[in-house]
Amino acid sequence: MNKERLSRLITQYQKNLEFYRNAREFNEQDCRDEFISPLLESFGWDVHNEKGTSPQYKEVVVEKFSNSGDRPDYTLTLNGVSKIFVEAKKPAVNIKEESEPAIQARRYGWNAKHKLSILTNFEDMMIYDVTNKPQDGDAATVSLYRKYHYLEYLKKYEEIYELISRESVYTGKYDEYVEEKFPSEDRYSTEVDEVFLKQINEWRLEIGDYLYHMDSTYRDIEFLNDVVQEFINQIIFLRICEDRNLPLYQSLKETAQNKVELQDALTKVFKEVDKKYNSKLFAGDNIIFDLNNEIIFNMILVLLFLLILCIG
Repeated sequence: MNKERLSRLITQYQKNLEFYRNAREFNEQDCRDEFISPLLESFGWDVHNEKGTSPQYKEVVVEKFSNSGDRPDYTLTLNGVSKIFVEAKKPAVNIKEESEPAIQARRYGWNAKHKLSILTNFEDMMIYDVTNKPQDGDAATVSLYRKYHYLEYLKKYEEIYELISRESVYTGKYDEYVEEKFPSEDRYSTEVDEVFLKQINEWRLEIGDYLYHMDSTYRDIEFLNDVVQEFINQIIFLRICEDRNLPLYQSLKETAQNKVELQDALTKVFKEVDKKYNSKLFAGDNIIFDLNNEIIFNMILVLLFLLILCIG
């Protein structure tokens, strides 16, 4: 049944190939709806949750807006735990040659500590080894593990099925395969955790230097180190709340919408968190009004992207 449906998709695409390649006539969302979602369903994935599985355990998490830019279009899961990301593009995008879509797909997988990620515009399916850290300027062929043209989908159906199907993931075959092919002993010597720690150190130096030269109160180095680290911890805590969908979800993101009022908005959030969680982390005086909005804004902006998909 799945192969029959896939055969119909291939015939439909081949018959109207030039129309689908026209970016003005056929956009990414059209491609997702008409081809990529059915393609995933052809390999057993319940894309639209027709089984009625509880939201937290859905087989496929679908990003509603294809231009969100900060999350993959599809997340294939094992009982809600992400296993493979699928990044979708319209057929007008030449994913075999354009580097940015490949880097984007690889970055999602790298950040989440996956083994493989999929990039597809239906015409081609590119499966990337994401155990290698993506670098700006990488060609589309860097870390490419498998490549399939749509006219090969039926001929190589069993091969693709063994690699990315729902059955493969849910029976454990996928994990066995990628653990054998992509061992992870030395995989993350320069992974996101290290990037994150480096960024914290850069913030510590930037904020400390600013405060030291701004007010004599901060000439006591021990005191300066304490207040700077406390502020960094506060911002990171709020960012993690966002990513975990905790009650204050998106509050930090919302404070960054207006740079002029950022200090007042952030102070209000700090007070709400202190009241809700009764945490000493937010109990004392903070340095918000001794910093300029540009430093705080840039810090939040980096965190909005740095922790996406990186904290579990």
